[in-house]
Amino acid sequence: MVLIKIMKNKGETVVSLCDKELLGKVYKDEKYCLDLVKYKQFYEGESIEEYDDLKKALKSASSINAVGEKSIRILKRYGFEISNAKKIGKEKISHIQIYMI
Repeated sequence: MVLIKIMKNKGETVVSLCDKELLGKVYKDEKYCLDLVKYKQFYEGESIEEYDDLKKALKSASSINAVGEKSIRILKRYGFEISNAKKIGKEKISHIQIYMI
């Protein structure tokens, strides 16, 4: 299951996507740390199956943060460039940040 959370602040819209099973864990290697314990609330949202207009939310976002293979595949399906996704930790958890300019 993939979770989506939409946060609006000062005219900006941040969308986070996260594979639910990854929440509550820390993934790190010598270069990166993805702390889904400390930042659980940032990613913890509603199931995308229950979200009405995923395409509109993604296309109107100022930035998108996505964690996990399922979340990355969703971005690819909607036409986002995902080749810069990082693989973090020995588990090789996918993570990408996309900024709209």
